Amino acid sequence: MPVKMGIDYARLGGPESLDAMSDDFGHHGLFLYDNDDDFVDRVTSFLGQGTEDGEEGMAVVSQAKWALLREALGDASQRIRYLGSDLLYSRPLSAVADYDSMLRRALDEGAPAVRLFGELPLSKSREECEAWTLYEAVINRAFADRPMSILCGYDVRDQPAAAVEGAWHTHPWLLGEGWEDNPRYQDPAQVVGALTRPPRAVTDLRELPIDADPKALSARLRREMATLHVPQADAERLLLAAGEVLDNARTHGHGPRSQRIGRVGELVVWELSDSGPGFEDALAGYLPPRHEEGNRTGLWIVRQLVHELEFLSSPQGFTTRLWI
Repeated sequence: MPVKMGIDYARLGGPESLDAMSDDFGHHGLFLYDNDDDFVDRVTSFLGQGTEDGEEGMAVVSQAKWALLREALGDASQRIRYLGSDLLYSRPLSAVADYDSMLRRALDEGAPAVRLFGELPLSKSREECEAWTLYEAVINRAFADRPMSILCGYDVRDQPAAAVEGAWHTHPWLLGEGWEDNPRYQDPAQVVGALTRPPRAVTDLRELPIDADPKALSARLRREMATLHVPQADAERLLLAAGEVLDNARTHGHGPRSQRIGRVGELVVWELSDSGPGFEDALAGYLPPRHEEGNRTGLWIVRQLVHELEFLSSPQGFTTRLWI
């Protein structure tokens, strides 16, 4: 499907096309544009209607883009919360956690819903592009059935072609001549699975005795990290994450079987193996837990703490590997 540019919004067919998404929360829409007039017209329509309905409005954009929106919104801009894109989009999973926290806060304060327009930072490498594409896929599941309408803007004058291509596969709705189904949308698990590289071969890790008791495990790992000269803040993150992994192994994996630790380049690697069957869930640990959920929340915590989380299955069992 070609990218629609320079849209004549007078041909949209009436205000009902603007309402289609706002009345059905949980949607994640894509807006591609190549000029400031289209950007201002469409985004102010999206955000402005939310302020009239009492929703919490958010704009996560650059200062320059916010200046354009603020002028067009007029007094309504005072009811839109502006967040700098460079600050909020510092790390993909942190952005998911921040949005989850902001949604909970808005609902606790009485807002019926949240309406968000956001623009990701420019991807400067293939790795960054893939990380943000993965984030966009996760958003679909993270806020499914929750009162949050999300519109993502991609300025094709700036964003690399690979980022725009990824966006086509991660947004079920398109904002073109009204709201349209995106025929190129793919299931989030399929996107995340395709972007998750197979665990790399890791050698020279040192095997440690197994400590089934969390306090003993923590004490042993603390000594090992002191030997490896791991900075204290990094060590504390690994200890917290390791505790969650140990709890997972005891609850779901028939108890821990072995553990290894060592340095790989500038990173510290720790892994714990158990005898359980493991799982095949591409989105494991990517989705913020709901209050009613009582399992798999530990992996969400682990992903927030570590640089990378890997899972390895073998005939002997299941291994969780952390990179700090």
